[in-house]
Amino acid sequence: MNTVPDVDAAFCRRTPLATRLRRLLADAARDLRAAESTLWTYADDDTLAAALNHGPNASVVEAQSVSVAESVVGFVAMQGASMVVGPDDWQNPTVMRATGTPVTAMIAVPVSLGGDVVGVLSVINPAGRARFGAEDLAEAAWYAFLVEAVTAHAAAAARG
Repeated sequence: MNTVPDVDAAFCRRTPLATRLRRLLADAARDLRAAESTLWTYADDDTLAAALNHGPNASVVEAQSVSVAESVVGFVAMQGASMVVGPDDWQNPTVMRATGTPVTAMIAVPVSLGGDVVGVLSVINPAGRARFGAEDLAEAAWYAFLVEAVTAHAAAAARG
């Protein structure tokens, strides 16, 4: 559960934080050779909202939210543990329906501040391969750490 209430989609969309986070999302997608990457944050205790997205349908994705109890990113947020999802694994179809882009594979990594999970970094659809591997998971975890550092700095600055 998000106990840092000021770290939500609106907070992440503020400049200059949004610019920095979008750059990290673009770098994560590039380095993981993924079709897109998304930062999910809590909208409330039961819902994650797509705060920022780097991909071909960013505005559509950023208008989406998913149930914590019924999504891969929600499971990652609740458990605080990363997941690699393959082409045969179940995924919540909400965003796929909105964008028309099927998700064939995903990595989802928790983003934490002060020991609390405040969001999830996800990357989808690796280019030229069916699924992500262990090295990709380590790379995604590095980007989640960078998102945490940038967001923690912005949160501290906002609190004064």
